[in-house]
Amino acid sequence: MHNECEGLVNYLTSYFPYIHYLWYRYSTEKLVLKNQNRPTTIPHVGIIIAFTGRKKDDDANYFQGIDLLISYLLMKNIDFNVYVCNNREKTKEIIYNKYVKQVWIFGHGSIDALDFGKNQLDYSDFKEIEEEQKKDFVGQFHCNGKGKSPLSLADYILKKGGKKFVKQGIRCVKINRKAIECCINCGLIHLERNNNFNIN
Repeated sequence: MHNECEGLVNYLTSYFPYIHYLWYRYSTEKLVLKNQNRPTTIPHVGIIIAFTGRKKDDDANYFQGIDLLISYLLMKNIDFNVYVCNNREKTKEIIYNKYVKQVWIFGHGSIDALDFGKNQLDYSDFKEIEEEQKKDFVGQFHCNGKGKSPLSLADYILKKGGKKFVKQGIRCVKINRKAIECCINCGLIHLERNNNFNIN
């Protein structure tokens, strides 16, 4: 049934391109709702979706490829959790969680900060992070334009030898979805025998 629906969407989008966005939003919202309360005290991938309180901006989060990432993690039986955040305090708590081994961030911001509308999370807040809290992978899938500092979150919290995806400049739906497909196709995450994950 899902394949039939997707085939219909592909047919219709050849005439009405914006139907793709409706499909992305529908499929992503369903996946996000189902995967917000998974175990957080075992090693896992953390997907952070940051909301600003601006409806248009917040709606755009659901188009960015989160559906591709979640579908891949489910298919590979990799532990993960989706964190929907509307303030910097909750986001800090997630990043400081030593069991969050990878951080994939979606939202709005600059190279050095994450936007929450009325305030922002400056990534320099993590300059004193403890070694056990550092990450194997950091992906900033929000805009990474010029900020007060040229340093990204990865510059503070990435483990030595870890991998990052931080591209300077403006991000958009097409660019982010292609980037996530690339991360998946390059085998960025692989399973070990104990079902934990590691970075190539």
